[in-house]
Amino acid sequence: MGDWDYGVSHQRKDKNDVITAIKVHKFTSDSSVDSGAEWTKSQGVSAIDDRGARMCTLLTASGGNWDIGARIRVVKGSYGKYLRTDADNTPKDNLGNLPSF
Repeated sequence: MGDWDYGVSHQRKDKNDVITAIKVHKFTSDSSVDSGAEWTKSQGVSAIDDRGARMCTLLTASGGNWDIGARIRVVKGSYGKYLRTDADNTPKDNLGNLPSF
């Protein structure tokens, strides 16, 4: 888990199915994650773009642990910057498929 600064376990979408918030967990020195905090989409974009943070999705694993999912990147679209996971043929680790909160 040492390759990542933050993991995202949940997302929130608006009525247009656009992600507006994410639940972000900071990786600690012992390769675990903290309990998480709610960030806006803009905070996630800023963490990656402005601070160079490395971010991935987190999937619930057995025993209350987490599995690492896909890398999250910033992409610039016609309506501005947004967060997107790399395509990896594993739909469950896509940012938009994470559980909502």
